[in-house]
Amino acid sequence: LGVVSSATGLGGSIMCIFQTAAMEKSGYRASYYLVAILLVICAVMALFLVRSHPSKMGLLPYGDGERIVHKKREHDDHWHGMDMKHLWHRPAFYMMLFGTLICCMIPYLAFSVVIPHLQDKGLSATEASSLQSVLLLFLTGAKILAGFLCDSIGARKVTLLCMGCCVVSMALLSVTSGMVMSVAILVIYAMALPLVTILIPLLAASLFGYQAQAQYTGIFLSMVSAASMAAAPITNAIYDAVGTYDYTFRIGAGLMVLLMLFYLLMFRLADKDRKKMDAAEAA
Repeated sequence: LGVVSSATGLGGSIMCIFQTAAMEKSGYRASYYLVAILLVICAVMALFLVRSHPSKMGLLPYGDGERIVHKKREHDDHWHGMDMKHLWHRPAFYMMLFGTLICCMIPYLAFSVVIPHLQDKGLSATEASSLQSVLLLFLTGAKILAGFLCDSIGARKVTLLCMGCCVVSMALLSVTSGMVMSVAILVIYAMALPLVTILIPLLAASLFGYQAQAQYTGIFLSMVSAASMAAAPITNAIYDAVGTYDYTFRIGAGLMVLLMLFYLLMFRLADKDRKKMDAAEAA
């Protein structure tokens, strides 16, 4: 999942180059035509290559092969889990909904304004714009690394690690100065961005199992969309009020610290639910 989703960062970085060249040579309309053509090509490829179920490609359902081939991991993220009928009555499920909304909103507070913020901090327009592609490249590596770490230590620990990276990067963004420091901060910030992508389904599967994954994944991803819509107006409103993005980043860092404590409580409640379910099945 990390490898596949990493293509968004790499593709975004490459598209920035081609779109900029198309706009400079032929204007915005040519750039939009280019994107439209590429989307049609992707749609045709998806139609003929992507299958709805692993069994249609001769593969086992997600996780089955790992349970057979590998020894049981210490974090044991693979379990059958609960159906939606039971999840609707579990506090941990609603905590995950709320946590996903806030956890995604905080990184989004910075994502859309990193470039203008770096310009406010003294970088030239060219320097700041070049860091947009750099950030997307770092994001590519961050997704791959996050996927690898989820297999190694589990989605819960990786989620807390990425939340910690978000705290550090957003705190440093408020005091950044110079190109070198900005690049270093973006490396850390990129490691926070898997929170809004691959970690959501992986963490949910760790907490609630795979039985209702098709249903709850869409619900949690809707929280990501809501977070992205809410973040930009909040960031811009604060900027209009105080004339700087620094306060937004500091508030975001503080909220993420509180959210880490909230997630630890959520993990504890989810573990209690799992133990009760395992005990009932064993009885």
